[in-house]
Amino acid sequence: MSISPAVRRAITQALHTLPSEVFPVISLSFGFLDGNPYSVRQVARTLHLSERRVKQLLQSGLTTLQADPVLYQHFRLLQTQAILRH
Repeated sequence: MSISPAVRRAITQALHTLPSEVFPVISLSFGFLDGNPYSVRQVARTLHLSERRVKQLLQSGLTTLQADPVLYQHFRLLQTQAILRH
């Protein structure tokens, strides 16, 4: 299942409001950079961070995005899709 261009734009705009350290973690985790969601391990290797730090940043970003319930629901859907792919 793919998301509409309008939803993708809204999510992209929301991502750009995140702290610069969180942005790439969320973007990679949900496949916004190349269309392929990365696992925590892949994000950690790509960004030269520990898996623990990636998890912390991912949680921080998702918590921030929860302020917009519509965006958060889209991220939950993307997260479910990523889990099913692995």
